[in-house]
Amino acid sequence: MLSALLVVFSINLRLKLSESPVFEQMRQAGKVSRAPVRESFGTRQGFGYALYALFGATAGLGCVWYTGQFYALYFLQSVLKVDFLTANVCVAIALAIGTPLVVVSGALSDGIGRRPLIVTGLLLAAALYIHVYMGVASATAAHNYVAVTALFLAQLVLVVLVYGPNAAFLVELFPARYLAVASVSHRHWHTRRLRSADQPLARQLHRQPATSTPA
Repeated sequence: MLSALLVVFSINLRLKLSESPVFEQMRQAGKVSRAPVRESFGTRQGFGYALYALFGATAGLGCVWYTGQFYALYFLQSVLKVDFLTANVCVAIALAIGTPLVVVSGALSDGIGRRPLIVTGLLLAAALYIHVYMGVASATAAHNYVAVTALFLAQLVLVVLVYGPNAAFLVELFPARYLAVASVSHRHWHTRRLRSADQPLARQLHRQPATSTPA
C-alpha cells in the first residue's frame, strides 16, 4: 500500500518537472524526436546507447548501491543477528551523514568529469567491500557499533561517488533530441532494475547453509 502511494507521488512529481533549456530550444525549433522511447530501444544507435548505459553505468551502480546500502541492514540483522533497533540505528546514522554527499559528488563531477568519479567509486568498491563487511563482522563481535556505523559510512562514500554523477552521465550520454525527462527516467529505471533483480536470489542463496558432501 505504501509502495503504491509512493508510485503515485513519483508520477505526480515527474509530471511537474520542466525540461532543460537546451531541450526546450530544440522543441521550439522542431528538432526533437516524436518517439523518444522507440528511438532509444528500437533503433540500432539508440539500442547501442541503451546497452552502454546498462553495462557501462547502471550495472556497476546497481551492484555498488544495493550492496553498500540495502545489503548492509540485511547483513547486520540476518547474518550477524544484531537486534532490530541497534542495526537500524547504525544504518540510519550512516545514511543521515552519507546521503547529502550525493549532492557534493554530483557538483564535483561538474568540475572534473563524470567518469573519473564513477570509475574510482567502482574500483574502490570492488577492492574494499569484502574487507568492509569483514570489519563489520569483527566490530559486531566486539560490540563496537561506532565502528560498525563508521564502516557503513565509508561504504556510502563509495556509493555516492558512483551515484552522484550517474544521472548527469546518462543525460549527457543520449542525443539531446530525445532527452525528454520521461524517456531518460524510463531508461534509467529499467536498466537499474535489470541489474538489481538478482538481489532477492542472492540473499536467498546466502541464507541457505552449506552442506557437506557425505564420505
